[in-house]
Amino acid sequence: MDVSFVSEEPGGRYAGMRSSRIKMVPGYDYVGEFVAIDPVTGIRKWEYRQPSGAAMTAAALATAGGVVFGGSADRRFFALDTDTGAVLWQMRLNGDISGAPVTFEVEGKQYVAIGAGGRIAQTTSYARLTGEDIPQGSGVIWVFALP
Repeated sequence: MDVSFVSEEPGGRYAGMRSSRIKMVPGYDYVGEFVAIDPVTGIRKWEYRQPSGAAMTAAALATAGGVVFGGSADRRFFALDTDTGAVLWQMRLNGDISGAPVTFEVEGKQYVAIGAGGRIAQTTSYARLTGEDIPQGSGVIWVFALP
């Protein structure tokens, strides 16, 4: 990777460091995966990858209700079944999923919230590997009511 230091500008990363070449590891068509590991045996239970191959950029949030939330550089916020990894729900948001999901309850109704559109460093770096378009703009907090 060629590295040169530049002044702070849109597209610059890590306090002005910019890399001119970034490429996929030979033999891989994805950047990251979401993996569930049995804590007792250490064995993988399942893995989930975005069809686009996009990097996973959000922290995971597992709930007592058997759902785990996550997000990726291709702007998808998703919910997976904790036992099987099956996609229960997903939605494409305004920008990269750049935060850690949180859940909370108000007057008996449960909600999940996530930040999107922050253009965090790993998203702007990894998005180029899978051809993702990360729009300019400011971050947004999305809040969803759970059924």
